[in-house]
Amino acid sequence: MAALVDFSKGFAAIAYAGEVPWHGYGKQLDPDADLDQWRIAAGLDYTVEAQPLYFFNDIANETQELDGTVALQRRDTGAILSTVSDRYKIVQPGEVLEFYRAIAKEEGFTMETAGALSGGKRVWALASIGDDFTLYGQDRTKGMVLFATSYDGTFATQARWTSVRVVCNNTLTAAIPHGSRMVNAEEGDDVYKVPHSVEFDIKKAHGKLGLQREAWEEWKRHMEMLSRFTISPDQVLEFFTMVAGNGEDIVRNSENGKVVRLPEPSRVVKNITNAYLHGPGSDMRAANGTAFGALQAVTFYQDHIAPSSNAGTRWDSATFGIGAQRKRKAVQLISDLIAVAA
Repeated sequence: MAALVDFSKGFAAIAYAGEVPWHGYGKQLDPDADLDQWRIAAGLDYTVEAQPLYFFNDIANETQELDGTVALQRRDTGAILSTVSDRYKIVQPGEVLEFYRAIAKEEGFTMETAGALSGGKRVWALASIGDDFTLYGQDRTKGMVLFATSYDGTFATQARWTSVRVVCNNTLTAAIPHGSRMVNAEEGDDVYKVPHSVEFDIKKAHGKLGLQREAWEEWKRHMEMLSRFTISPDQVLEFFTMVAGNGEDIVRNSENGKVVRLPEPSRVVKNITNAYLHGPGSDMRAANGTAFGALQAVTFYQDHIAPSSNAGTRWDSATFGIGAQRKRKAVQLISDLIAVAA
């Protein structure tokens, strides 16, 4: 994380309530701190503005403005964060926190962490919804909502449900089940994603996420179902192979579709399997030999083990990038496995 944390103001642009984060950075705030205090402590008290770009036309022998492209400038430091289309809609850092202002009062949400990354090119905030659930009286998961935006075009402005398994600090976007299948987190009611070519609407985001708790209640029920589903060693290996992207190498019976042969386990599959057998919380009743445990093994691998230049880039991938995509894929695959078995 340290390699990505924004230090433009001379301090780590992270604020948190509660326990010190694992990376050790940030300023601790009282849980009752208002959003203005969060904005300052998290280093989000700056604005981003679009500035015209110019070039020297040596044929015309004059300086001309470059049409269709602007520079996004951080106004407190003057840093250029990126060059983008002039249609790029800016969501200010302060608006990331404003997203929570109304629902904090109406829904009882409380801020847990917020900050800026990569010199202020990305900003995020994470809030607890005040509703945890515990499987078999010991395996606790916290309900969260993540809001984030970028100024370098790397991801769209987004608000999404997120769950955090406490025993291992696994984070997983809550892909909400609808009927017999899981709706992709990019499309379902659990996420509101807006490209930077469209104005972000806070009220619409609140409604899309289903902040009246329905989406979270659905997720809780689904995780409880996964914890009750016993998964065989063969199913585990098949699931991990599919998650790792080697599904095309699985040989199946042409008549019944059952697996005849699996490819030699890749390093990714071996590492996920090790997390499944020996990772934090793997011996808990909810995870030991269950579909829930298999899903959490994928999540633990992506959050804590996946190869990366540093912990910060791994976190970035697991939250917004390829790692997040793999975790969403795992949710869909494990849900399909259960549906077929049923």
